[in-house]
Amino acid sequence: MKTALFLLYLYSATASGHGGGLDGNGGHNNRKTGEYHCHREPCLSTH
Repeated sequence: MKTALFLLYLYSATASGHGGGLDGNGGHNNRKTGEYHCHREPCLSTH
């Protein structure tokens, strides 16, 4: 039981969101890939 709880804790700790800011269209560029992605709807991708 302790092992299952520990694994659940590890999973939830790594599933947190990133701190990247959003632009006026509701999205931002991924710094690693350079791709634009949305976080809010409607998201107007002009990239």
